[in-house]
Amino acid sequence: MKTLCKNFSGIQVIFLVLVCFAAVSCSHDLDKQQPKELSLTDQITNLEKTVAAKETLSKKEIALLDNLKEYAGDQKPSVSVGKQNHSFSFDDLSRTHVEFNAITEPPVFEACENAGDPDAKRECVAARVAKFVAENYDLSAGKDLKVAGIHEIDVSFVIDTQGTITNIKTRYAEPSLEREAERVIKKLPKMIPGKHKGKPMAALYSLPILYKVPR
Repeated sequence: MKTLCKNFSGIQVIFLVLVCFAAVSCSHDLDKQQPKELSLTDQITNLEKTVAAKETLSKKEIALLDNLKEYAGDQKPSVSVGKQNHSFSFDDLSRTHVEFNAITEPPVFEACENAGDPDAKRECVAARVAKFVAENYDLSAGKDLKVAGIHEIDVSFVIDTQGTITNIKTRYAEPSLEREAERVIKKLPKMIPGKHKGKPMAALYSLPILYKVPR
């Protein structure tokens, strides 16, 4: 079997792993009547349920199952955040607020208050925003998307002089992704408000949320 596997790569190896796992699982037979319409990810989920009933697994079985779990993870949607406050596309700057990268004393989360100089505080805020979005964005929001690849949702919001997130704007062709982006941003913790040249000032923040649909 090892010699055979060397002649394949990519997705073919995954199918061979499924075959190998079936060959070494002696206590329970895999369901041979799996519907053809099931995705490979669904088949892997069914496989995990099948082997869960086994009292023990061999080292080879454990290694094969770990490989399948890793592959299944690659087939699920994921969310990340692109470069923040970089490509600003919302034309609503005014005297009441300053762009986050331009404000002299940026608003910060409490955990970023002692991060260092203004640039270090900006980096701290950006890292926490990215982490918060990735952990709280509901991946099922794009369940009906048919196009694989990266879907970029442009988002902007204002951090007012009370440190509250206001005036959230989203921009993308898929409403479900926009709604979820707005929901997540609304949940961001309140911040310590910023100042510009010594005076209280609201800050305009922008970021792209990248929703990736596996190919």
